[in-house]
Amino acid sequence: MSERLSAGLLCIAVLGAVGCSQPPPRPSAPQAPATPPAQIAPWGLDLAARDTSVKPGDDFYGYADGHWLDTHQIPPDRTRWGSFDELGERSHDQVRSIVEALPDGAPAASNEQKVGDYYRSYLDTEAIERLGLTPARPGLDAIGDARTHKQLARLMGRADLALKAPLRVGINLDQKDPDRYAVTITQSGLGLPDRDYYLKGDTVYANLRTQYLAHIMRLLALAGDHDAAREAHAVLEIETRIAKLHWPAAKRRERDLTWNPRTLAELDQLAPRFSWNLLLSSEGVDAQAQFVVRELNAVQDLAQLFLKIPVDDWRAYFRYHYLADHAEVLPKAF
Repeated sequence: MSERLSAGLLCIAVLGAVGCSQPPPRPSAPQAPATPPAQIAPWGLDLAARDTSVKPGDDFYGYADGHWLDTHQIPPDRTRWGSFDELGERSHDQVRSIVEALPDGAPAASNEQKVGDYYRSYLDTEAIERLGLTPARPGLDAIGDARTHKQLARLMGRADLALKAPLRVGINLDQKDPDRYAVTITQSGLGLPDRDYYLKGDTVYANLRTQYLAHIMRLLALAGDHDAAREAHAVLEIETRIAKLHWPAAKRRERDLTWNPRTLAELDQLAPRFSWNLLLSSEGVDAQAQFVVRELNAVQDLAQLFLKIPVDDWRAYFRYHYLADHAEVLPKAF
């Protein structure tokens, strides 16, 4: 073995001995993993709502929700309150927090910029008061320009107007085939919550109708209608006639009764003089092979009623609902 190699091995041995003479460093304690912030609130079945003094076999609803019903009040600004309403409120609060956190200088044409501008314009009450009815004028003019039932039928399908009308076209899951969507045609057209508000004769409903009539008159007058009183009575009369044709809520829950597939040709047979093609083409769904009619005879009767009511009265009806449906973004007077 050469001296150079022997010396090298000796140095390695000495260095190794020196290294071994030092105690090895203690391994550092493992870092505890950071606990991520909770993304959802506690969840599960809330048993606190139960009233255990009630036997489930006697009154399961009272057993499951009795304590909640006894201890919760409907908020004064609501007509109903429950778990779904609470979830809705939470969702609104969360969305508002997200929108309010958007930066003012978001990139131009980005979704953040569009949403932020939309939200800020909604809150800009000074601009809303200053503009008055100017933003609503194109829609009001479109309604005022209609001279025939065919033109009105086309207006009913315009997405930019979103007019309340006696017939409503929508897209929903097909209740007989959950793997596909269906274009549905259903009864609509009421400004009050339900047909009973128009048809019941007791004092409570009669007073509500009186107040509703005054509200219709006020909005039409604010929009500059010179014959607002007559028009308001015409609007209420239209809605009363619509209500008489509506199916009651209980009947609408019968699934077998609310699935009535029809082709466009069959719709034309259902109400021959109604312009189905104009309504559906304006909605952008006229090429569909099939439409599901929810309340078959009610839809038929409403389509026929549409043709019996003068165009002038329909224009007043559409003007009122266009204003009422956009009142939250119009000046405070509305």
